[in-house]
Amino acid sequence: MTKTVVTSALPYANGAMHLGHVRSTYIPADIYVRYLRLSGRDVVYVCGTDEHGTPIGVTAEKEGKTPQQIADQYHRLIAKDLKDLGISFDVFSQTSSKTHHKNTQDFYNKIKENGYIYEKEVKQPYCASCKRFLPDRYVEGICAFCGGQARGDHCESCGRHLEPSEVKDPHCTVCAAAPEIRETTHYFFRLSELKKPLQEWISSNAGISSNARNYARQWIKDLHDWDITRDLDWGVKIPDSDKTFYVWFDAPIGYISFTKELTNDYKEYWTDNIVHFIGKDIIYHHALFWPAMLKAQGEFALPRALQAGGFLTLEGEKMSTSRNHVVWIADFLKAFPADYLRYYLISAAALDQDIDFSWHVFMDKINNELIGNLGNFVNRVLSFCSSKFDGVIPKPQKVVHKDSKELVKALKATHKKVSGLLNAYDFAGALKEILALSARGNEYFQKREPWKRDDAGDTIYYCVNLVHTLSTLISPYLPGSSDEICKQLGLEACADWNNAKDLVVQGGHKIGKVGPIFRKIEEAEIKAQIAKLGKSKAEAGKAIPSNKKANQESISSNNALTKTKKKMIEFKDFEKLDLRVAEIKDAKPHPDADKLLVLDVDLGGEKRQIVAGLKGYYEPKELKGKKIVIVANLKPAKLRGVESQGMLLAAASGDKLSVLTLDKKLENGAEVA
Repeated sequence: MTKTVVTSALPYANGAMHLGHVRSTYIPADIYVRYLRLSGRDVVYVCGTDEHGTPIGVTAEKEGKTPQQIADQYHRLIAKDLKDLGISFDVFSQTSSKTHHKNTQDFYNKIKENGYIYEKEVKQPYCASCKRFLPDRYVEGICAFCGGQARGDHCESCGRHLEPSEVKDPHCTVCAAAPEIRETTHYFFRLSELKKPLQEWISSNAGISSNARNYARQWIKDLHDWDITRDLDWGVKIPDSDKTFYVWFDAPIGYISFTKELTNDYKEYWTDNIVHFIGKDIIYHHALFWPAMLKAQGEFALPRALQAGGFLTLEGEKMSTSRNHVVWIADFLKAFPADYLRYYLISAAALDQDIDFSWHVFMDKINNELIGNLGNFVNRVLSFCSSKFDGVIPKPQKVVHKDSKELVKALKATHKKVSGLLNAYDFAGALKEILALSARGNEYFQKREPWKRDDAGDTIYYCVNLVHTLSTLISPYLPGSSDEICKQLGLEACADWNNAKDLVVQGGHKIGKVGPIFRKIEEAEIKAQIAKLGKSKAEAGKAIPSNKKANQESISSNNALTKTKKKMIEFKDFEKLDLRVAEIKDAKPHPDADKLLVLDVDLGGEKRQIVAGLKGYYEPKELKGKKIVIVANLKPAKLRGVESQGMLLAAASGDKLSVLTLDKKLENGAEVA
């Protein structure tokens, strides 16, 4: 029998879970795992908290705690949120475990033995007072380009990637001393040498979602060797070194470490069928870095499937914890059942698409789709059986009516179709088929009018068996609701996928106590939830401090737009700018930054590349063909390793952003004055 290991991306141990965390990764993976279990497959579902890196170290120092205490605190919180949501891990561990540390070091040693690691001298800020090199978030200063507050290699105001020399007045976040630049030895992974096997894996693997495949293909042409070193005390130690591994090197190895904690046969799973569920913001790491690491190590199989889920907005806006424009899992579950959230987030759209969470749409989908269709059918059938047949399933007549035959045929066809869709990771499509079967049952029940007919027993017999089938088909999606239906059917277990296509509830069987499976959501409940959300946009704007510590959303990686009034300038200052019309020919995600896109633009016979913070505001395909305005004489700079040869102009208000475009056709390269 095939052995399958399913993983969800490791949540970072720095806070509780909100709705945006669970849609793309944990709920779809749990549905898939539950389906495999019900089908009798040999599957393990592994996950755990990602606990290394600078944010946890910084938080620990500020709070006077150890990094392990911070990691343990949030591990417990995250584990509870996911358990309460019905996520059924076989193991939920921690990357701070001894097993993981040793496993990561062994993994690295094997890669090094195979010739994929080399040393290189790099320049890093060093704090003489603390006597250590300073990783990114241990350095703060002023951005040399916009004057905003910079943290390590990133400007908080303009979103620009910074080299150490581009941070003015830098200071150590621990002792406030000014660091100096020193050379140090780092370890690099020969990622560039694995281009060909990665191309073959990406092209031949049908289990990679299209968004992940397309993204990887964009960047595999220009792979660079990867610095896997960080100068930190907190993390997995690199063997024979005082340094630690970059968190993105050790974190995916956690998938193997956690499987090892679960079973001694872990290698059997990791040389067979491997399925990863991730958010689309970490495609680069899972579609390029991770398979390259596995290939270089040589003992494990490459993933057979990589499913990347889309983003989630809230009431049409990006979630913001600072403005409290967010819904925490724990708060949601105080008001509504976990199954309601599981239903909404999966039914809204295909997994690879972005969706919005709207409280009113949520109410409508639960009341009209889930309750109005599935809940209505289950309740009316079981209630009729209870009241008219004393809860005893009638025996079917020997002669089967045509409409009953058609219902059974639809039942079997839906079971087969849903199985195929789940095998293909089409969770929204499979759920749609399940609801269509429930609607078919409602239509059958209504058309036969058992309250008027002598053969009402036949109707109830087939409908109760359809209820049993539905209880199994929805079990991966709505495990709590499925269990309740099973209980009302008077069965110890409904969830055997293989017999759900058959009529297994026999005449003479006694059902249990009947009641509504779901409860209706009231308008007052929704208004109460909306009232909990953060301040209005106007209030949020007023709350932004007009100083260098203002933490603005990134608009352009070379530009800062703030609410702060700037001093008056002379016309000669404006004349220094060379503003030109440019046409966007192509756009693709930045390989190593969550908010950046890389644009190829035509400046009138001259091709330029611009890196801009537009991700989350525009899809790449939306930008192609737009005529924009750029600052053409801005000195080129590297942003997260990709050179930007100009700056585009954009306007922002609250959480909205718009690239400035032309209202009339002008040739590329036209001067703006």
